[in-house]
Amino acid sequence: MSAAAPHLLVVNALTLGVNGGGSVLGALCRAWQAHAPPGWQMRLFVSDAGDLPRAPNIHLIVPDLPKKRWLARLIFDLRSLRQHCAGETVDVLLSMSGADSNLPAARRLVYCHQPLPWVPLNDAIRAEPRIRLRRAAFDLLYRHAIGPRCEVIVQQDWARRVFQTRYGHSNVIVARPLDEVPSLTPAPARPLHTPLRLLFPTGSLAYKNPDVLCQALALNAARSGPAMSLTLTLAGTENAWARAFYARYSHVPGVSFAGTLPRAAMAQAYLDHDVLVFPSLVESWGLPLSEARAAGLPVLAADLPYAHEALRPCARAAFFDPHDAEALADQLTAIARGDPVFHAHDGPDPAAPYAPDWPSLVGMLTR
Repeated sequence: MSAAAPHLLVVNALTLGVNGGGSVLGALCRAWQAHAPPGWQMRLFVSDAGDLPRAPNIHLIVPDLPKKRWLARLIFDLRSLRQHCAGETVDVLLSMSGADSNLPAARRLVYCHQPLPWVPLNDAIRAEPRIRLRRAAFDLLYRHAIGPRCEVIVQQDWARRVFQTRYGHSNVIVARPLDEVPSLTPAPARPLHTPLRLLFPTGSLAYKNPDVLCQALALNAARSGPAMSLTLTLAGTENAWARAFYARYSHVPGVSFAGTLPRAAMAQAYLDHDVLVFPSLVESWGLPLSEARAAGLPVLAADLPYAHEALRPCARAAFFDPHDAEALADQLTAIARGDPVFHAHDGPDPAAPYAPDWPSLVGMLTR
C-alpha cells in the first residue's frame, strides 16, 4: 500500500523584499519549521532566499526573474506560478503579494500587509512617483485582484474593517506578525541618559512622518529645553524625498542620520536609547513597536489605531498627535524631566478568526 501524498502549502512571495518582507517570511518559516503538522510541506517562491531558515519541510525556490522589477514579479504571481506546480495537488495557496493567483488550490488565502493604499493623500503627493504608482496599484489589487473565494489575512483589526467596508471582502483573518504572544510584565526601568536618547527606525517614505519629530526637536532647542538626541535610520540620500528631508532638518541640533542599520546593530540601538518615538501616519503593523517593547524600551507612538493595536499589551507606552509638533515637544520635555508619561497599555483581542502569533497562523493554515 503506497504512502499518502504529503499535504502541500504553496507560498508565493516574489513581491516581498528582503527587509520588512524578509522579516515576515523569516517568522513564517520558523513557525512552519517548528509547528507544521507531520505530512505537510511548504513550497516557498521568493526573489531572494537570503538567510531564510532551511528545513526538511520547506522547499525554497528562487525563479530566474528580474529582482528589481516589481511589476515583473507581480505578473509571475498572477500568471506564471501555475507552470511551476503543474500536475500537483495544492492544498493551500498563500499569496503574499496582495493579489490572488491562477494556481488551482483547495483553499486560497491572500496576505495583505502593504499599507500604501491608506497613506494620506497629501503625503502620497509629496512622495516620489513610484510610491504614488504603487499606492494606486495596491488599491486596485485589494479591490479587484482578490477572488470571492479567497480568505484575506491582515495584521490588525482596523485593517480587517477596511477590507470589509472598502473592498467588500467578508472572510478576513487577523493574524498578528509575532513569534509569541507578548507579556504585560515590564522590563526593569533604565536610568535616562543626558542628553535624552530618542530612536526612530524609519524609511525613506513621507508617510513615516519624521518631520513632526524633527520639528519637535527644533522647538525644544529654540526653547533651550533639555538636551536631546535623535537617531534616524535614514541616510538622507535614498530618494528625492529623503534628500529634501535631509536638507530641511540636518541642521537641527541633536538629529543624527545613521542610515540603515544591520539587524545586530538595530538590536543594540534598542538597548542604547531611552525612548522609541514612532510618528508614522499609517502602518500595517509597525515592527519597531514590537521590537522596542521586547527590548524593554518605552514607546511614544502616534495616537492612531495601528499603534494602539500593535502595543497591546505594552508595559510602558504613551501616545501623541502625529500632526502636533509643539505638543510632542512638550511630551519629550516631560520625559526628559522624569515625569510619569508612560503607562501600561492593553485592550481586547480581535474577534475570530484571529491568530495571536505565527504558530497560531500555521495551525489555521493546516486545519
